[in-house]
Amino acid sequence: MSVYFEFFKIAFKNTFAYRVDAYMGILARILSMFIAISLWQALYQNSSIVISRVGFVSIKEMITYSIISTALFIIIENNVIFKLDDKIRTGAIATDLIRPLSFMKLILADFIGNNMANLIIQFIPVLLFANLLFALNFPSLINVILFLAAVVNAVIINFLISYIVGLLSFWWFQIWPMEMFIRSIKRILSGALIPIWFFPGFLQYITNILPFKYIYYIPLSIYLNKFDLKESSINILYQILWIAALLITERIMWKMSVKKLVIQGG
Repeated sequence: MSVYFEFFKIAFKNTFAYRVDAYMGILARILSMFIAISLWQALYQNSSIVISRVGFVSIKEMITYSIISTALFIIIENNVIFKLDDKIRTGAIATDLIRPLSFMKLILADFIGNNMANLIIQFIPVLLFANLLFALNFPSLINVILFLAAVVNAVIINFLISYIVGLLSFWWFQIWPMEMFIRSIKRILSGALIPIWFFPGFLQYITNILPFKYIYYIPLSIYLNKFDLKESSINILYQILWIAALLITERIMWKMSVKKLVIQGG
């Protein structure tokens, strides 16, 4: 455990070292937030409330949705796909495999270190700035607890999806087309840009059979109190089931990847 913690500390310190990147990240998130809010204000026009499949949705709720989604992007997203691709293409993964440690846990420790630093230097400033300008809606205590649980699960789900896609670098020479495809699909079907309650029926069906909606839409809906306690609990349970399914998929792919690496090495 102490070894993984050392990897966490290195990633944490490295992220803090690149302050310019952090400041650019804050500016990018604020710009993204303003664009999203402006679009929703234009779509609502003179209406303050519209009807959706979860009931009435006010412009205030959509502003809050956009702000929290923008902030969550900072701590949910990662560069795991490209990190794995670099290690595999350069052969650096051979050194990692020699260590008596879990390769996935090393990547996870690095990811957590980066994102914990981003939580401090980007997430909190962006959220505080947005609250000063727009006065966010804050949920009840129980919803805060459920929301935080859903966010933790969302981070894990997104990490596992990225890790699994990254393992494809063992077979594919160029991983960036797949990364762009997954990122684009995820941004749409996760509800990060548009809440799924506004989706047409066929798109809602697609989101129900994929894990993406559990990354943004479910935590955000819980935050806005669009689910009752039972619905929130069920959705968190579904997140846990998806985590289990993704872990099984990761184990299968990892064994296939190592086997391929050994065969090529031989």
